[in-house]
Amino acid sequence: VSYLVDGEELLLSPLQPNFWRASTDNDKGNGMPGRCGRWREPQVTYERVSARSLPSGAYEVSGKLTVGVGESTGELRQVVGIDGSVQVTFVFEPKGDKLPELPRVGLAFETRREAEQVRWYGRGPFENYAGRKTAAFVGVWSGIVDELNHQYIEPQEHGNRTDTRWLELRAVSGPGLRVVAASREQPFAWSVWPYTQAAVEAALHPYEVEPSGRLTVHLDAGQTGVGGDDSWGARPHRQYTLQPRGRYELSVQLSPLR
Repeated sequence: VSYLVDGEELLLSPLQPNFWRASTDNDKGNGMPGRCGRWREPQVTYERVSARSLPSGAYEVSGKLTVGVGESTGELRQVVGIDGSVQVTFVFEPKGDKLPELPRVGLAFETRREAEQVRWYGRGPFENYAGRKTAAFVGVWSGIVDELNHQYIEPQEHGNRTDTRWLELRAVSGPGLRVVAASREQPFAWSVWPYTQAAVEAALHPYEVEPSGRLTVHLDAGQTGVGGDDSWGARPHRQYTLQPRGRYELSVQLSPLR
């Protein structure tokens, strides 16, 4: 619930499991909000939490959790290193009969608004998704938060970047945050918004999206593609759809940027 660096709080809300996205125009056309609504705000319950010190001097806190959709379960593990880094591993296993597909699987949290200078090693520079990323090349890219988010005529999911190895949120003054994938074989997807997902969903026009005074950070193991064959019923292709079975894992290290 807190990540204090040089007197500045970097974690303005806890890392929370997130399975939802603000519906795109294509999502609405194929009925996703109704079909997948169970993933919007499922009850997440920690059934067991354990804490222990490790021989390295690090400290581990691990929580087993249940997600109120079918018999889905997960685990959130955090290892705080003696250098101030935090290794975060989120594992999710959807289970149950006739579960709908998952819009996304990941963690969301808020950090300080001043950390708006973004640099990353992954696909870019423009937004890209599972089924729409061929033209977005892997490289080192940078920009300001406001420049990285596209204002669609109707507010919806936007600003995602895939296949990311590391992400930096820098501030002109005070500390920022660095996020590094645990391995090259397990890159992550991300977006950073100057407003909450709820604010995006509540607005009908871009000017109605209420800034939060913070940055909302989404770190994802994956997100279903946005589709686009048409906006009247076609769903994203199966290979770009997160199926409600198997095992999803997001593993990253958080560390302060000074």
